[in-house]
This record gives sequence, structure tokens and C-alpha cells, in this order.
Amino acid sequence: RQQDNFQYRVEHLFTCVLDGREVSSIDDCVNRLKNMDSKGKVWGQDMIMQVQANQLQLCDIETKEVLESVHLSRIRATRVVLDSCVYDSLLIISVQDPSQRAPQAFLFQCEEIGVRNNTLMYSQKC
Repeated sequence: RQQDNFQYRVEHLFTCVLDGREVSSIDDCVNRLKNMDSKGKVWGQDMIMQVQANQLQLCDIETKEVLESVHLSRIRATRVVLDSCVYDSLLIISVQDPSQRAPQAFLFQCEEIGVRNNTLMYSQKC
């Protein structure tokens, strides 16, 4: 049975706007992350990723404040990239907000295997 709620620690690395010009695919986002990392320009932020009431929420790990909230219906795709550059387990979630022209992709480093499995399973069922 699918869990209604889950909660995992992730490291948010980068949010990428798929503008259709410089960045038009998830692969472009990963390449941009690699480029930024090679220049020392990636500052990861530890967060809690959770699903509550049909919302994917990113919360501050200490205060539990919700920093970002996305309705599950706005998630367009999820992808896992393993062993890419210094990141061994990337979770990429692309989101289309109706108020924004271009979709965004959130890139996370995931140490907990459950994040990869549950997030993919959850988003595919919604």
C-alpha cells in the first residue's frame, strides 16, 4: 500500500529553470550543476522532503519551517541520476507552476535510498 505521507532528509543542491534556450532538458540541468560544482559554486542546503496533504514540501531541517511547497499535480517528472560527478545519488523533480512560463527542476543529493524509491513511486501514481 502506498504511503500517504513520507519524510526524508535530502540536500538541495540547485534549482534550475528550463528556459528552453540555455537549459531545455534535465540533462542540461545536470550539466549546469557539474559546471557550477567544478567552479565551487554549489552550496547544498540540508532539508526535509515530505509529502503532506497532496503537497511536496521542502522544510528547514532545524526549524521545520516549510520553505517550498508544490502540489503533487504540478510535478511533471522525476528522475534519478546515479554516480554523476561528485554526486552519487541525484534526485531531480521537475515542476510546472501555472503562474510561471518555464518549468523548474529541483536537484537533490539523496543519501537515503527510500527517497529515490518512494518519491518515484508516489509521483508516478499521482
